[in-house]
Amino acid sequence: MPEDPAPTDYRAYVLNEDDHIIDRHDFTAADSAAALAHAAQYVDGHDVEVWLRAHVIGRLKHKR
Repeated sequence: MPEDPAPTDYRAYVLNEDDHIIDRHDFTAADSAAALAHAAQYVDGHDVEVWLRAHVIGRLKHKR
């Protein structure tokens, strides 16, 4: 039976209205979908970009 892949380190950057980083959260997730779901908790009046190493996985926008 193959082993489960190791969790991967992701970063969630909380952005202000000018797209400047105002906070950073480091976490592990099994895959990009799980990382986006995890990062949704940081969307509280600000957009959040989720990164895996040097690649943007996605951007979660807050509701205006």
